Amino acid sequence: MVPRLLLALLFVLCFHYVWSQNVGIGVSSPAQKLHVGLNTSTLRLEGLSSALGGTHIVAPSVSTDMIVFVNSNGDFKAMPNGVAGQVLSISAAGVPTWTTAATTDWTLLGNAGTNPATNFIGTTDNVDWVVRTNNTERMRVAAGGFVGINTAPSSSAQLFVSSGLTAGYSLQSNNTTTSGTAILGQITGAAGSGTAIGINGITNQANGFGVRGENNQAAGRAILGINSAASGTTANGAGVFGQIAQGASSTSAGGMGVVGVNTSSTGYGIHALGNNIGTFTFLTTGAGSLSSGSTRGGIGVANVAATTGSSTFGLQGLITLAPTGTGYSAAVRGDVTATSGAADGVSGVSASSSGSGVYGAATSIAAGLSYGVFGYHTSGSGNAVVGVGDGLVTYYTLTAGSGGAFSSDNVGAAGYATNAAAIGLQGVNVVAASTSTGIGVLGQTSQSQGYGVYGVQTNAISSAAHFGPAVLGSNSAATGAGYGDGVGGLTNQQHGFGVYGFNGNNTSGTAGGTGVFGAGNNQLGFYLAGGSGGAFTGRRFGVYGRSGADSLTADNAGGYFYSNLNAFAYVGARIGGTNYKITGTGSVATWVRDLNNEWRIMHAPEAPEPLLTDYGTGQLVNGFAHVALDPIFSKNIQVDANNPLRVFIQLEGDCKGVYVTNKTATGFDVVELQGGTSNVSFSWQVVASRADEYNPDGTLASKFAGKRFDKAPQLPESASSKHPDQFEQMPVLPENKLHKAELRLKIRSAHEQNIATGKVE
Repeated sequence: MVPRLLLALLFVLCFHYVWSQNVGIGVSSPAQKLHVGLNTSTLRLEGLSSALGGTHIVAPSVSTDMIVFVNSNGDFKAMPNGVAGQVLSISAAGVPTWTTAATTDWTLLGNAGTNPATNFIGTTDNVDWVVRTNNTERMRVAAGGFVGINTAPSSSAQLFVSSGLTAGYSLQSNNTTTSGTAILGQITGAAGSGTAIGINGITNQANGFGVRGENNQAAGRAILGINSAASGTTANGAGVFGQIAQGASSTSAGGMGVVGVNTSSTGYGIHALGNNIGTFTFLTTGAGSLSSGSTRGGIGVANVAATTGSSTFGLQGLITLAPTGTGYSAAVRGDVTATSGAADGVSGVSASSSGSGVYGAATSIAAGLSYGVFGYHTSGSGNAVVGVGDGLVTYYTLTAGSGGAFSSDNVGAAGYATNAAAIGLQGVNVVAASTSTGIGVLGQTSQSQGYGVYGVQTNAISSAAHFGPAVLGSNSAATGAGYGDGVGGLTNQQHGFGVYGFNGNNTSGTAGGTGVFGAGNNQLGFYLAGGSGGAFTGRRFGVYGRSGADSLTADNAGGYFYSNLNAFAYVGARIGGTNYKITGTGSVATWVRDLNNEWRIMHAPEAPEPLLTDYGTGQLVNGFAHVALDPIFSKNIQVDANNPLRVFIQLEGDCKGVYVTNKTATGFDVVELQGGTSNVSFSWQVVASRADEYNPDGTLASKFAGKRFDKAPQLPESASSKHPDQFEQMPVLPENKLHKAELRLKIRSAHEQNIATGKVE
């Protein structure tokens, strides 16, 4: 107990001494209230450490809060907070002090209260001003005021921008308004005849552009040139002017004064508007150029007379690329969108006896679609091309419109093919497949001795491997489940024919001709060497015939065959309410081989009523047997008092004899006479009336039961057709004379044309 009291007394005495004197840590003679020596660890105040859970870290809250710092002796000192707008800095004596921030520097967050007359970024001496990023010079303003970006300034350009970008822009200006200007180049000198340029673009690349304009709006303009001088008729000003001194050669098209390129497949490269028109018409398909005016869209004039071996053209269209696929090309095309009046797409007039109103020549027969002359009419009842020959004053067109309407005293339209595999005249309806009634070629005549369409083949065609009909109809659609026809025939005349075929070869013996030949299912096709009225081949069916009768009581047949010697047969017929496979005169027979392998005829038995028969064998057991008929046979026979079942038994062994009893549609019993108990075998035959046939809805389809010696129908009336000997005289074909002329194009006569001469200065 005593040692503890002594220890407590010693602690109180020590505390009193420390409170009254300086305290030293690591130093024997402390000079301050708390003196930490150099050889000790750092001074730690855990209450001010957030890492150690200190809770005395707070922001200054009142003006009396102090900022603590350490002087060069290591003494802690405190200084009051500064006021708004002051910054903490070190004075010349090395003492922390609050000073007012300088207002002449440009800050990172911007400045306020500047004066553009006196405040600026730059130099006050005659040296360049440089801007850098990543310590690399990006822009320089020379002392003389010239500016260079990514390059040294040049005295030839106020602003010189250099870029190594292959897909970007050296200079880009954006205007976010809907009516502003991104870049404006303007010469403000006095008006005169100088050569100053508002914007000048230069490139040394063959595929480059000196000046390029781009507008990403469908209705926008990439480059607009305006001559804003007052309207007049004496000057030759231009909105856009292009000039070059390069001419064409055999290997180059030469230079172009103005070139317009539109990368859209339906756009225009150049659009020219004349006569101060406010609206214009254009094609949605686009073109190289579009010219619009109130009187003439465009005019071409050749001022040099053509001499021997040369040609001149007022206007020439040129196509250099062969069309592919379903494309087509036209060197010159005229369109009239007016819906009334005598407006022509292309009009040609020639006063020369050896000239043509419109002359077109396609000199290549290579694959593709090329035209010497192409006409198009946008009206639903217009005629695209009208041709009048033989000096006619009156000519004809179709009121419903046509691709071409031609009138002449001799031949309205003549088509000649000079290539063995070409087509003289072709008509095609190219509208997408539908259920409409479009016609590729229509021939019409009102003459009793004429022909709507007449085809002539002058080659006898000596090889069966060749195919050359006088008239060919072909449905070229891809193989499918459609209903397209190669040839279709239609008539409303009683003695006319939808399709008529006649072969005039009647050589005696086995040789002869075939009137109509048909092959289906992509089959080779067969015909009789001796000829026939028709020869038809199919993969499964050679001939298909069907009656369209809509009455159950009317006699009809799918086919009727007559030998011209009172031998005939109906096939697939319905007569008197009964259906027949085959009915007619003569005998039903089949062919079989004899011992010499030659064909012999066997005849089928026939009956006065429709019967079904079946055969079988059976055996008595203790003198009795029941025979069950085939269920399918039973389903199709009728057994009653008027239609009994006839049964014929042939014993195949010795017994007392048999009789048949209990006859029904499903079977019958065979019983031995006199109570016999034999086990003999036998054969049997049954004959029964065929049952009537009914449709699924219960209506009668065909009457069979009770029919006996029915009355035959009246034979269909026949008539002989016209034999070619009875035909009117065949038409005399026009003499095949084709005027052969040198390839030429001639300028239209200048009469009635307001032609003036202009000069571009």
